[in-house]
Amino acid sequence: MPPEFDLILIYFDQKSEAKLALEFYSEQQTLGWKTDRGAQIKNWKVAATDWLYNYYQARRLEEWKTSHALGNT
Repeated sequence: MPPEFDLILIYFDQKSEAKLALEFYSEQQTLGWKTDRGAQIKNWKVAATDWLYNYYQARRLEEWKTSHALGNT
């Protein structure tokens, strides 16, 4: 059973990332609260932590690509 949005907002706020709570929640709602392999998510906090890690890794990669594309090595 998926958590209520308020719980996710509190969790993300505790990590100083409240602005990303809705994005995570919406994505999980779209995916039916399942992993990329189709298994039901058992611990949404673990999924949220992984999601935040992946979000920032992707952001760092994009920043790196942008800086290197502009010749700022």
